[in-house]
Amino acid sequence: MQRSNCAAQAWWQNPENVDLVQFMGKDNVPFHTVIFPATLLGTRQPWTLMKSISVTEYLNYEGGKFSKSRGVGVFGNDAKDTGIPVEARPSAMLMILIVTLNTRHMRI
Repeated sequence: MQRSNCAAQAWWQNPENVDLVQFMGKDNVPFHTVIFPATLLGTRQPWTLMKSISVTEYLNYEGGKFSKSRGVGVFGNDAKDTGIPVEARPSAMLMILIVTLNTRHMRI
């Protein structure tokens, strides 16, 4: 990491002091639990590795699965434009996930 990224380095290369917990859909588990950590370990640098993972069912949006690469879903800039306070968004998602599996999200 470049020296100009001191804050990022304090997080990503500080495994003794950072507990990394990740939340993701089940389709991302193989990459984030095997491939990406193996890549980090291969560098022999002191990277912060995932300590815990919370996995949800697939998130669906307007009849299709969320896909960042295909631009399907609600992303940071879209969520910001809804006017829903940032503090309320995780709670709203959690309530939907508790009630249903493979949750279907609708445009607000």
